[in-house]
Amino acid sequence: MNYNLLTGRENKELTKFENYLVHSDVVTSLKNLKDAAKDEIGADLQIISSFRSFDSQQSIWNAKAQGKRELLNSEGDKLNFESLTQDELLNSILRWSAIPGASRHHWGTDFDIYDANKISKENLQLVGSESDKGGPLYDFHLWLDKKLENESDFFRPYNRDLGGVNVEKWHLSYSPLSMKYLEAYTIDIFEQNIQQSDILLKDQIMKKLDYFYETFVKNISFPL
Repeated sequence: MNYNLLTGRENKELTKFENYLVHSDVVTSLKNLKDAAKDEIGADLQIISSFRSFDSQQSIWNAKAQGKRELLNSEGDKLNFESLTQDELLNSILRWSAIPGASRHHWGTDFDIYDANKISKENLQLVGSESDKGGPLYDFHLWLDKKLENESDFFRPYNRDLGGVNVEKWHLSYSPLSMKYLEAYTIDIFEQNIQQSDILLKDQIMKKLDYFYETFVKNISFPL
């Protein structure tokens, strides 16, 4: 659990699971969950996003900070980049995207999933309406609700809106490892990561370092 692993700069614990990089300790539980989805409700559980390096996250972040990628409000509606103040821009990015070096995707323990029998990868948007009642993934997430409650090593860190990251039903985390990583991710590591990065909006983050650490790193829905 060193600095490079925690901040996505280097992770030597990764292996491939169906063409996606995940932590090697996750594979057995992930395969069991995938098999259960197929056997119990005929779902084709697929990953759409897994490990993401610091550089990849920084590319996403800086593109959003320059208005080159879509910006959304909490309801999933598009925002006008030109009309946003710097603080509004920062908070709109943080509702959907982690600060580079502070993403749970850096650890290989977290990934985004969907039921490929209900929606294609090309049409998937990863917005709340897809998993809400009437959405194509509603039944899949109802099943997942019960699975996570009763017999799973996984949990949803963004299961509820706690004022930080938006609700993400599709985001699963492997609790036996990710909780250890979260505990090890101190504010000193967070500060060092920001100082050593070339991310845009860096000055705004440094001014309220404690707030962004507590609200967008530590502030999760914990495992049951």
